[in-house]
Amino acid sequence: MTSTAAFELGAWLLRCNPAMWDLHKFIRDGNLTIRSWTVGRYRDQFAAGQPVLFWVTGSTGAVSTPGLWGAGVVTGPPQAHGDHDEYWLIVPPKSTSMHWLPVDITLFPAAVSRTVLAEDPRLRSLEVIKNPRAANPQRVTADQLRTIGRHLDPHVTAAYGPIAQTRAIVADRYRHEGWEVGPSATGGSHLTCWQGAQVLQVVTRPAGQIVLRRAEVAAAAEPDWRLIVVDGPNLVELDGPQALGHAEPVTYEIRLP
Repeated sequence: MTSTAAFELGAWLLRCNPAMWDLHKFIRDGNLTIRSWTVGRYRDQFAAGQPVLFWVTGSTGAVSTPGLWGAGVVTGPPQAHGDHDEYWLIVPPKSTSMHWLPVDITLFPAAVSRTVLAEDPRLRSLEVIKNPRAANPQRVTADQLRTIGRHLDPHVTAAYGPIAQTRAIVADRYRHEGWEVGPSATGGSHLTCWQGAQVLQVVTRPAGQIVLRRAEVAAAAEPDWRLIVVDGPNLVELDGPQALGHAEPVTYEIRLP
């Protein structure tokens, strides 16, 4: 089996058949985030933080425009059960190969149609275009993902960009170590992690140029605040004084009298 490293994996692509899973009811019910999806192969190659694309199948002119409907990241290893069971119109047959991949996929305000992507000569080798019936997941190369990104708005690509990737990696690591993890309710952190009586407010960043927002700098004064920097396979943890001790201002706001 070809490894993801040799393949230069850019993203996983997950297919949704709206005749089997009621995508429109899911959206009408106020849902914009998909938390898990079925996968039947490559189960040993998933890792938290890997980008994911959500593709809707169908014939040209269908009510559900065939094409790219969402994007996000893998948030953990495949599981035996998943979410959103109530939206299946035709429940997938159970098999030893079928698992649920935890993801954090944000649906787009509008789909990017299959026609638009298929007309891009750089995407003619995309598996979902060459072989639209291939099983989940399909693999997208790094070059193909960069090309797809040119058809998306910047706020959309942020759903699978470096910040989203690092957040998923940190959350997965904390869960693996026995913590409960959820989104933060404050502007000064990304994640809330708790284990017994201990609660941490966590900001995540990729290695390189690390810039904190004003709210994050203010929150760093709290003893439960942490900055986690993802540097390859390593996670570097800094509390507030340590993080600010390495910081220096890079911009200055000027307010006219």
